[in-house]
This record gives sequence, structure tokens and C-alpha cells, in this order.
Amino acid sequence: MLKYGIKFSLHQRKDVTDTNFPIRARVSFNGTRPDIYTGVWCEINEWNPIYQRSTNKKSNVNSSLVKIENIIDEIFTHYEVNEKRFPTVKELRYQFKIKTGKTEEKELPEEILFSDIIDKYSENIGALKSWTRNTYRKFEKLKSHVISFNENLFINDITEDVLLNFIRYFQTKPIQKKRNGQKKIGNPHKNTTVARQLTDILSILEWSSKKGLYNGNLHNSFDASFKGLNLKEVIYLSWDELGKLYYYDFEFGSAEDKVRDVFCFCCFTGLRYSDVFNLNKHNVKDDHIVLATIKTEHAIKIDLNDYSRNILDKYKAFRENSEKALPVISNQKMNDHLKVICKKLGFDEAINEVYYVSEKRFEKITPKYELISTHAGRRTFVVNSLYLGIPSEVIMSWTGHRSHRSMKPYVKVVNELKSAEMSKFNKPL
Repeated sequence: MLKYGIKFSLHQRKDVTDTNFPIRARVSFNGTRPDIYTGVWCEINEWNPIYQRSTNKKSNVNSSLVKIENIIDEIFTHYEVNEKRFPTVKELRYQFKIKTGKTEEKELPEEILFSDIIDKYSENIGALKSWTRNTYRKFEKLKSHVISFNENLFINDITEDVLLNFIRYFQTKPIQKKRNGQKKIGNPHKNTTVARQLTDILSILEWSSKKGLYNGNLHNSFDASFKGLNLKEVIYLSWDELGKLYYYDFEFGSAEDKVRDVFCFCCFTGLRYSDVFNLNKHNVKDDHIVLATIKTEHAIKIDLNDYSRNILDKYKAFRENSEKALPVISNQKMNDHLKVICKKLGFDEAINEVYYVSEKRFEKITPKYELISTHAGRRTFVVNSLYLGIPSEVIMSWTGHRSHRSMKPYVKVVNELKSAEMSKFNKPL
């Protein structure tokens, strides 16, 4: 007779305080102890770890666990009677999924951890799309979250319930990994962040399906809605603020002087920080600059105006001893300087940030200077270009935006500005 044991326990993530946890079944047999996720949840204050049952007699937790025990018994009985051996871990999990209706019986799929799939996806797509270091880091963080959520999650075990629980993990107490390798409870993620993470997960599932690694269809069928995805405030400098910054008399050659010039160059060309950082002096022509953007690798030509040309002229001597077009420092240091500069210039308009975490609405009032970063340069360029009446198609040819949809947030801002300007006619004649 095959000897095996079944032990039920709550799957509690380390250092996370919660009230409701999934129940896992640890099956001990033939020198192995694989965990099987039952799909049953229990409140921690209702769980009796000694009897491995819920103390709430009105819930269906205990009856569900009895059914699961019977299913596991059936699997072992089948292998004992028909094959005179233990099932493998893969066979046990697969038969359990069949008998619980989580999959149809077909050729046994290969078991691959979802965390390993993320590595394969990053290696393949990263090479094809020439990912930047930051993109690789983004998927490393996603992998870390997957491991914190369930380190034993196999790609073909991912169901709609698993994705819903993963969303809940992000919206409650996600685990944050420190540089020293230790982990701590992080802040709940905003809906905008969770939506982006879910998009990445579904992209990985789609790629895995094409590669024959994933047998499901969640990349086509799963559709989660999140509140507040279109509430993000567009942070930019108005034309007056931009002029005040451009003409401010900083000490020539100081760090603030250089940061102001580089940032204003972004405001007058629409370049991202990564592109202005990599802008080579050979990219600069008489009346335009031409380059392949770092993020999209699309070649773009940006015509120079008086302001961007003046900034380039100021650094002619710099280019005689450098391959770079402008003296660009690190992104973090530049952001630090920008906040100090904008505070000094009085850019302290109160910005009301509205965002959602799950169903809960939050508001945060922040002075504008605290929100200014290098990316505000590109936003400043787009908003002011639209406000000056430049057609969106022309702006997109300069910025490399590929669709009008990506321009909608900026168009909305400009429409609001124009409405405010029109209200000036409401004064008595």
C-alpha cells in the first residue's frame, strides 16, 4: 500500500499581516512534499492549525477540504492499482487539476515556473526589442513580486482566480525587495501601476502561448477594470513659467545653469531625458537635430527654433572637447536640481493628485515644484506646441508619438486652457 500524507495549512506570506489566506495541501510521499493549491480560502482567526479545519461550521471550507482529500486519495489509489507505483509530482498536480475541473484531460503539459517564464520572455523580447536597462529592471521587479506572491506558481496553474488574487496582492501589501536582499511590506500600488503590471503579465502569457509553453487563454479572455486610470495629472510648465526659467540669471557654468539649459532644451525639442543624454554632437545639424530615440529606436528629425538653437550655441566650446551635444548629468541628480530650481522660481501651484487604490479614492495636494522631473520637459513641449496652434501631426513627427491616442491627455489640458482664456471675454464691456 502506498504511504502518503496530506497536511492542510494557510499559505501566509512572510511579514504580511492579513485576515484571509489561501489553504494549501502539502502531500508527503516517496521523499517529496509538493504543495497543491486548493482554491479554498479561510479567515486566519477561524483556522485551527491542529485539526487543519475551519472553526466556522457555517462555511463550506471543511466540506471542500474533505472533497480534496477524497480526490487525492483517488489519485493515489489509481496509481497503486493500475501502475503499481507512486505518481510523479507532475502527474499528481495534473490529475488534481483534471478532477477539480481546472483543466481538460490531454497530453501532460511541461511544468514551468512562471518566474522562469519571465526570464525567458525578457531574454527573447528584450533582444528583439532592444530593451533599455530600465525595462529589464521592470521585469526583474515583476519576477520578484511573482515569487513573493507564490514562488511555486507554474504557468499552467494560472487561472482567473490566480490573477485576481495577484491583483489583490498588489493592492494590499506587496513585498518590496531592498538592495541588501531583505524584503519588507511595500505600499499598496495605485490602480494605474497595477493596470500596467497586469498588461505585462498578459503580454507574457500571450508570448508563452505562441511558444507552446502556456495552454490557457487568459491573455485573450481576462479583462479587469480599474478605477481612476485617466486621472493622472499632466505636469508641465506653462509658457510664462518656461520663459521665466529660460531667462533666469543663474551663475554662468554652475550646475543649476547647466541643468536649466538641458531641461529647457527638452522643453523646446520634446526630447526625453534618455535621448538628450545620448545626443551626440554629430546629431546636431545647422537647422535641425536627427537621432534614433532610445525608447522606440525610431529615427526622428526635430527642427530647431530660436530657443533650442541658442542653447546649442552656448555649448559650442563644450562640444570641442566632448562627443556629447550638451552637459547632461544623471537623471536623479538632474531631478533633484530641478525641484530646487523650480522652488526658487516660485513654481508652487497646488497640484491636486487624485488616484485610486482598488476602490478607494485618494487625494494628495503637492506643490508643483516637487513634481517637476526631466519628463516634464517633453510634456511642456507638447502642451505648449498644441497651445500655440501647431497641428498634432507635426508635433507627433517631432516627438515620435505613434498614435493620436497618446496625445489625448495633452489635448485635454490645452482645451481646458483655451476655455479659461475664452472666459476672459465674460467681463462687462
